[in-house]
Amino acid sequence: MKDPHVGVDEAGRGPAIGPLVVCALSVPKNDRSILEELGVRDSKVLNKKRRMEVYMEIISYADSRGWKVGLIHCNAAEIDHWMETGTLNSLEVQLFAEAILLATDELSGCTLFLDACDVDEVRFARNVSSKIGEGCAPWEIYSEHKMDSKDVVTGAASIVAKVNRDISMEELSRELGIDF
Repeated sequence: MKDPHVGVDEAGRGPAIGPLVVCALSVPKNDRSILEELGVRDSKVLNKKRRMEVYMEIISYADSRGWKVGLIHCNAAEIDHWMETGTLNSLEVQLFAEAILLATDELSGCTLFLDACDVDEVRFARNVSSKIGEGCAPWEIYSEHKMDSKDVVTGAASIVAKVNRDISMEELSRELGIDF
């Protein structure tokens, strides 16, 4: 993929039940306008119906245009296990790095847009970069709070993460017989 822009966001940080879902979406820089035309916004500002419509469009374009989606589901047991020796921030660093590696073909020429979960946005970028390794050294990395509302690719990643978390929560609701 030429000149990939990769947006990364999560859904489900902090809730007492259900998975933490992280999505990295990689699109060519020239395809950003497609996401704008679809009406991509931060997943939190779209109602459930509209979020699903936009999600379906994103997935359709991903299939037809070769966009890459790195999707990580971290269930409650995995979160609990991690928290025995780590922090929620360190877990997100790990999950962001894993999702990015799933969404990138090569480790050169990427521009990353991270929705920073750490109070120190620069530290978050540095930690994610460190987890990815030397291959991302030439990448441009932008790490900001609320990046999902500032960058269209990160907004699209937030939609993919949120819809996948919602699907997981619906499955859990059916399994337990409880309406979440």
